[in-house]
Amino acid sequence: MIFSKVNYIMVMVTDMEKSIQFYRDKMEFSMKFSSDFWTEFEVGETTIALHGGATEKAGAEKGDAGNCTFGFYVDNIDGVYKTLCDRGV
Repeated sequence: MIFSKVNYIMVMVTDMEKSIQFYRDKMEFSMKFSSDFWTEFEVGETTIALHGGATEKAGAEKGDAGNCTFGFYVDNIDGVYKTLCDRGV
């Protein structure tokens, strides 16, 4: 396996305070720190990061609210890069 764990997940949010309330109060994730545009929660070995300033999706326009980015921990970044390139990723 080329990925040993998910290191972080970044979620784009439009309302940081509302998002903090959801992840902290409803999901009971442990908050590492917060600011107006970046907040992190610790969930086991994975960090869930909220990135503020997202735009809502409206009509035909594409917003970025709710989009996610995953960060993977790997032992050998060059090897993983080569493997993924070989697979056409």
